[in-house]
Amino acid sequence: MSSRFTFTKEKLDECFKELGKAYRKRSGKQTPAEIVLIGGASVLINYGFRKMTDDADAIIEASSIMKEAINTVGDHLGLPHNWLNTDFMKTESYSYKLQEVSKYYRQFSNILTIRTVDSEYLIAMKLMSGRIYKYDLSDIVIKIADRLSPMLFANIVNEFPPELLSDEKKEVIAHFLTEKRKLICEIFEEVE
Repeated sequence: MSSRFTFTKEKLDECFKELGKAYRKRSGKQTPAEIVLIGGASVLINYGFRKMTDDADAIIEASSIMKEAINTVGDHLGLPHNWLNTDFMKTESYSYKLQEVSKYYRQFSNILTIRTVDSEYLIAMKLMSGRIYKYDLSDIVIKIADRLSPMLFANIVNEFPPELLSDEKKEVIAHFLTEKRKLICEIFEEVE
């Protein structure tokens, strides 16, 4: 039996509910906090194809008391250390613009606002991460991109400097665009 911990959408909501309470208890009612979920946690909240994630990568805007609240909630709920972390901010996937383009998800305890990053920004982040394994390019990008028009997806890809996309990534993207175009052509042929 594996000891790996995973979060469902419901478990994440429970954790953020507890985090809102713990943060409010420590900081009072006058010090709001904002968490922007990135990566797997954002996919989990925004889309139905992912059922779980291992952790919650985030941008955290809050007073220094937030770290204590995160640790307290983690201990109380038996969560792994670093269950909510900002590690991705040290990678090429991070951009300060992510906060600007994030969208509202929920608020907890009238003090903790949770936001997420939507499809085109998740695609851009996954492409920038440079990882072909796990859920990144082979799963998330294709499934999220499937909800976008081929033109929008192509525009996102075209924004990347060519040297940042490996031949393997370009191949996956080209395959996706070809399949998406075929599907659209078939739909229009059926209508005519």
